[in-house]
Amino acid sequence: MKKAVMKACQVVCTGFLVLAIGVTALPHASAAESTEMQESAEALAESITQAVIETFTDEALSAPYEYAPYGDLTVITGYTAEELETLLEDSGLEGLGAYYADKEQTHGINALFLISVAQLESGFGNSSLARNCNNLGGIKNGNDGYMEFPTKQDCVEYQATLLRDDYLNENGKYYRGKTSKDVSQNYCGGSESWYTQVESLMKRNFGKIQEMREQNGAEAA
Repeated sequence: MKKAVMKACQVVCTGFLVLAIGVTALPHASAAESTEMQESAEALAESITQAVIETFTDEALSAPYEYAPYGDLTVITGYTAEELETLLEDSGLEGLGAYYADKEQTHGINALFLISVAQLESGFGNSSLARNCNNLGGIKNGNDGYMEFPTKQDCVEYQATLLRDDYLNENGKYYRGKTSKDVSQNYCGGSESWYTQVESLMKRNFGKIQEMREQNGAEAA
């Protein structure tokens, strides 16, 4: 991380140095020409700086995700669609890995949380509600019944939006905090068994991906 930052600074500083030399090397230029060259140099320097910022993004410099019990659910994993799909294989949720990866990025919600809630609420996609109504989250319709969705993907989209806007947004009507325990206060009446089971699944899913990464690293070596 430090090397990347140093390299970025070197690129910016080098750009400014070259521009400074270019301006001072023309002592016979008129005042108007000097002003124009200075403005041009400043514009180019700003362009170089922006290019460096875009190259060395926070994502490139950030540390790998580490699961933390009852952690902030808006901290994303950055896991690939293929990695998330390994958590769903041989279950009724199979094939949704890419969709969960996308919802994590577009909605800013931890993919392990989204998947773990679906695994718990839908019996790994095998409950009658999941099979007959594509309802993976135990989502109620407000009339003592449960919502139906055209596809499982539609349910994932709806649930991710619901959690983002109403549960994990500080201005949301169900916001109590950003942990699974906080979400449970309104999502399922504060059930301790619900959020502890969700956390257990998140921990297990995290461990599975870490183990897979270690195996892949060992094979590559």
